[in-house]
This record gives sequence, structure tokens and C-alpha cells, in this order.
Amino acid sequence: MKKIKASFLKRFYLVTYHFVRPKLIVLQANFSGDESFIDIRYWLSRPDKINHKITPYLLTATNQRLGLMHFSKFGAVKSQLRKHTNNGIILFYNKDHAVRKGDKIALYWDGFKIDDIEVK
Repeated sequence: MKKIKASFLKRFYLVTYHFVRPKLIVLQANFSGDESFIDIRYWLSRPDKINHKITPYLLTATNQRLGLMHFSKFGAVKSQLRKHTNNGIILFYNKDHAVRKGDKIALYWDGFKIDDIEVK
């Protein structure tokens, strides 16, 4: 009986999981360092639906595009999206201190667009 119930629950989860719309929710947007970096913490409902090869970027109120922080040895600073991990971190370089505390920014990432993110 337990095997049948477990099998049913597993199939029910797999079927209902595929009908969930992919959503990206920004949990926090904070400065790191001496306001040279913007740390975005996010939650993604369907990590399997996002393309890893498309790099995210921020757009400021003055339409300046901010890219990811890159290290020469390690590459871009972002958490690896795994199939069962929904939380992640992205680190952006705040070039010339384009964003100040309290400014609103927009995050663009593989078809997702989130406006009015306030940086604290």
C-alpha cells in the first residue's frame, strides 16, 4: 500500500510540476563592498526553464546597462542553477557607481523582466 501511495504522489508531483508557470522573484537587492557591486538574491520557480547561456543584466533609471561581475580565473559570479535548487545569487558590477541607495533598477534575464527593484 505504501509503495502505491508513494508512486502515486511522485507521479502527481511530476505532472503538476510541469504545469507551473516559470516565475522569477527578486528577494533582495543589496550593495556589496563599497557600493561597487550589486548583490541580487532571487527565487526561480522553474530552474529547468531558464537558459544558462544567456547572461542577465541590470538596467538603471538612466538606461545604463550593468553586466555581471567577472573574474579572469573563475568567470561570472552567479550561483549555478540546479534542477532542484530554486534560490540563487547574482553579483553585478556597479560601474562608476551608477546606482545609489534607494534607486530603482530593472533585471532582464532570458525573457524575464522585473522592474522597480529598490537597491538597499
